[in-house]
Parts: sequence; structure tokens; C-alpha cells
Amino acid sequence: MSARFLVTADLHLGHRLMGSVRPFGSSEEHDEEIFRRFAETVRIADTVYMLGDVAWNAHGLSQLPRYRALVRKMVLVMGNHDTHKAHRYLDAGFDDVCACVQKDGALLTHIPIHTDQLGRWPVNIHGHTHARRMSDPRYVCVSLEQTDYRPILLDHAIARATS
Repeated sequence: MSARFLVTADLHLGHRLMGSVRPFGSSEEHDEEIFRRFAETVRIADTVYMLGDVAWNAHGLSQLPRYRALVRKMVLVMGNHDTHKAHRYLDAGFDDVCACVQKDGALLTHIPIHTDQLGRWPVNIHGHTHARRMSDPRYVCVSLEQTDYRPILLDHAIARATS
């Protein structure tokens, strides 16, 4: 089985309001549905880049090891709600914690980069905006609301910007 690279953003595990904002019932049902879709999508050889806002609180952090158990590698690109010290995310199962990642000609961030920076990277794969889309096709949002609440292949995200 060959390695694949997937991206996702804005899991908001442990967030008590997600159950009322997303179509999954209570916050516990929300977290279980997000995990179920993650498990259906990933393979053990995969690397998953989570582009921020993964865990709202200690309860959300405690859920991350079961995600990590399903993939070869898990990388966190910190989001505005990822306020714990980096070692807490590493202890929860991430292999790396960073501000951004350059991969396959794209810049992976949580918050979309400024348009002046798009000359350096032809594509910005990001989260943060949830259901809202940027009007510039070089921005590709992979918040769960835009990806059927599951990770998507990085090359598919890049293809969205170039199609």
C-alpha cells in the first residue's frame, strides 16, 4: 500500500457547540462522527496534515491518540484555537507541530495567507473559514464543512486550485 498525503482542518474536538453547529447532534456525537469518517478515509501508510483547530480542550486532546493509531504520520499546523504548548500536541500523538508546511508546491496553513504572498506559492491550502470560500481559486479551504467532514488527498486539494 503506497503512502498518501491527506489534509483536513477544523475538527474542533471537544467543543461543546459543534454539536449544534454541525449536523451530528450532541458534541459527543459530533466527535464520534468526525472520527468515524476519518477512520473510513485514511490508511495506515498515510500522512495526515491537520491544518489547525483540532482540539478545543483537554477532552479534545485526549481523543487524538486514536486518530494517530490509524496513520503512519500526523502533522499539526497550529490554528488560532490550538492554544496548548506544542509538547501537549506531541504527547497527544502528533509527529510534528508547526506554523505552516510547504508541500508539493502548496503552502499549508490554518489561516489563509495574505494575497501578496501568493506569488511565492501558487496554492494556499488552509482551514479557518469553515463553510466560507475565498473568491480567489488559489485558496483552497479544507475545513471539514468543505470536505464532507473527512480528510481529502492533498493532490485533490491542489487540483481544486488549478481546475
